[in-house]
Amino acid sequence: MNKRHIFSFKPVGLLLFPFIAALLLLMIPSGGLFAEPPPMIEEWVAMRDGVRLYTRVFLPDPDVWGPGPYATLVSTTPYRVGDPGKPPGQWPDHAVNGYAFVYQDHRGRYASEGVWTRYNDGKDGYDTIEWAASQSWCNQKIGMTGGSALGIATYLTAAENPPHLVAIMPSIASADSQNNSSFQGGSLKWETSLGWILYVVPGLSESHLASLGMTPEEIAAEKMANALATGDVFGHLGTTPGTTAVDSQTWMTLPLSDVLGLRLTGFWEDYLHDYAVQNEYRDQYNVWDRINVPALHVGGWYDLFSRGTLEAYTKISAAGVPDQKMFMTYGHHMIMSDLIPPDLTYQWFDYWLKGIDTGIMDQPVIDYYLMGADEWRTAEQWPPAGVEYATFYLHADGMLSTDFPNRKASSETYFYDPNDPVLTLGGRNLFYPAGPMDQQTVEPPYRNDVLVYSSNVLHEDVVVAGNVKVFLHASSDALDTDYIAKLIDVHPDGTAINILDDVIRARFRESQQYEVLLNAHQKYEFTIDLGDTAHLFKTGHRIQVDISSSNFPGKDRNTNTGNPLYVQDTAEDAVVAANTIYHDLYHRSYVVLPILNGNTRTLNATLGDDPKPSLLDQDIFQFFGKKGETVVMRLDARPWQNGLDKKATMMLWDRTHRVRLFEWDRSKLPNVIKVTLPATGEYHIVVAEQPGWGFWRKYRGDYSLTLEASWETCQTLAPTAWVE
Repeated sequence: MNKRHIFSFKPVGLLLFPFIAALLLLMIPSGGLFAEPPPMIEEWVAMRDGVRLYTRVFLPDPDVWGPGPYATLVSTTPYRVGDPGKPPGQWPDHAVNGYAFVYQDHRGRYASEGVWTRYNDGKDGYDTIEWAASQSWCNQKIGMTGGSALGIATYLTAAENPPHLVAIMPSIASADSQNNSSFQGGSLKWETSLGWILYVVPGLSESHLASLGMTPEEIAAEKMANALATGDVFGHLGTTPGTTAVDSQTWMTLPLSDVLGLRLTGFWEDYLHDYAVQNEYRDQYNVWDRINVPALHVGGWYDLFSRGTLEAYTKISAAGVPDQKMFMTYGHHMIMSDLIPPDLTYQWFDYWLKGIDTGIMDQPVIDYYLMGADEWRTAEQWPPAGVEYATFYLHADGMLSTDFPNRKASSETYFYDPNDPVLTLGGRNLFYPAGPMDQQTVEPPYRNDVLVYSSNVLHEDVVVAGNVKVFLHASSDALDTDYIAKLIDVHPDGTAINILDDVIRARFRESQQYEVLLNAHQKYEFTIDLGDTAHLFKTGHRIQVDISSSNFPGKDRNTNTGNPLYVQDTAEDAVVAANTIYHDLYHRSYVVLPILNGNTRTLNATLGDDPKPSLLDQDIFQFFGKKGETVVMRLDARPWQNGLDKKATMMLWDRTHRVRLFEWDRSKLPNVIKVTLPATGEYHIVVAEQPGWGFWRKYRGDYSLTLEASWETCQTLAPTAWVE
């Protein structure tokens, strides 16, 4: 059995700060000791602009692997490769496994020269790979790997297309890192951004500090401010009163640009002032369309870069780049180093760099861990073949179901106070407690600013595998606000485990590239992209969606004022927003779930594609059902806003007995037919427009036809004829 399929994964508790570095870095694991290890080669490798970066080279044991030259692996890091002149106590695993290993501090970090600028990691990576290729110990077949910031540097380097880079294996990283690590849905991922930047300030090199134009006294004062702020932040990572982010002066600082201890970066205030909107700075970190080497993308469902891993794999694959594979495991960022089997690395690189047929390219394209089922599955694409998208509506009574909402269903208003935010409990965090956690303490009756929508108890297992989106019709009395959605698995004992969550900042509802403030009380549709997951909702559980306007400190707090983000509003400036969610037929709110084994299937088509009016326009679909089976057919407009109150015909024919069972002729969209099938056999659903009957009220446009039945029956639904 493949070793990576038999791991047992369990969440861990809050990590102590002294150990954060070791868990965060996902440094290359250390291997066994040589009796007399080869000497560690130290170089300050010159980049194209003359800046020299501190670099270590570890070579394999020649008694085991021969005299070389060797296939080579490269990792570059902002987290310190070690003190010059002091080799590690253990040789890195890459060298133990027969690779020359090049390990380098990023520019402006620790022993490297230059000014710290993360985007330069790609160009520096190019120069380092080409330098390695020119060395006598390298056979000119080079791979690049690493996790977290090292993985981001791998993507950036691959986008520069160094000639000697053969393959990459980035883990828990992103090829669009600003939009995955810092900004999402128009908000700032606060715990990730603040925690990480505070954490990395002490690693700034002397050359970086010298570039700031500050006196030694000013630098010393800033280092002290950084130490105090870091202690405050990492001292408030708990979930009990007194230990949470809302109890921390630093976490709660407003405006965000006033956080102390970050001046030494040289960019913090500019970062917040200039990059809230998608612009050239953020665009330059989006490099997936420039990558054209074989890649094994490794991630975890609760990792802060889970979206980045999925996007990199799907987009690079869709661009036609061959030899892309993905490995998605359980777990969050801090424990991922324990969840990635070491043999995976060498199966991949032994194949591409050493020419060894390890079998990895004969295995399925994707290995993914199905949470809830606690099992590994494989797929040849993402989402997996067979996924159908089911729409679950948020109803005024708190139900979550596939039934269309009532035409005049009531709305629900809650009040969001930025100075009393909903606390983050688990999720895709970096430093704050991450992973699956019970959400009950941030739901009613403990919070009155969270709306909860739950399905009936499931009578069969439901596998969700793919991207999840929530669509809200909502309004606010504020100029700007946030809407946050969570997908939750409610266990029979009431435990409510978070699966996905994310946000849309109202001013960015149209685009991340520009801002449009709200008109008070005007209804808008908001899309919240929760990202991807693979999760089994078990029989006896319930599917739940929570809606609120804060998730702190996972996301920064919207002050609701509409003022420039991050640099202006204080706690006193923040205003309470009255936010309303709508549930009626004309203003639907719903979640779309990618279900792998579901009892619905939706087909999309266009009615009236002939521009000339015709006396008959019919789309015919067939399915095969069983006697006594209850089926539901729903006809809806796509986009449905343009079809409401328009008229279309939906009919159901029993083809075995040639009997018309139901007909909704000239009825307003959406239409629903629910029937118990009288016989086992073939049935036809007819969707029709008949212009002779009030043509101006007919619906001619995109529509969706959804069949809700048994899984077996749904698999038979298919279009069969088009009549005009």
